[in-house]
Amino acid sequence: MKGIRIPDDFVPADRFEKESSHWLEWVETSGRPVVVTRRGRAVAVLVAPDDYFGVSESVGVLQGLAAAMQRGKPSPGTRQSPRPKPARTRKVARGSRGAR
Repeated sequence: MKGIRIPDDFVPADRFEKESSHWLEWVETSGRPVVVTRRGRAVAVLVAPDDYFGVSESVGVLQGLAAAMQRGKPSPGTRQSPRPKPARTRKVARGSRGAR
């Protein structure tokens, strides 16, 4: 998805209603989203289907990973890295300080 350019990519809702065919073509040819505003506030965004579905899929994957992390379990399709083994410690007999 290409970035948004202000003011080119912002359009008031009443203008969008009158020129909807133009804005559909704009998104299709430019690859940039159009932000529809009402009273100066964004109320909708028109994006190309590939961009929308790509973002939706990414959000779904991230939500699944976040939920799995909260449960403390790996989500399907991910490998859990092996836990590191604790370091071995050497026991020293009491009273022995080594050779003198």
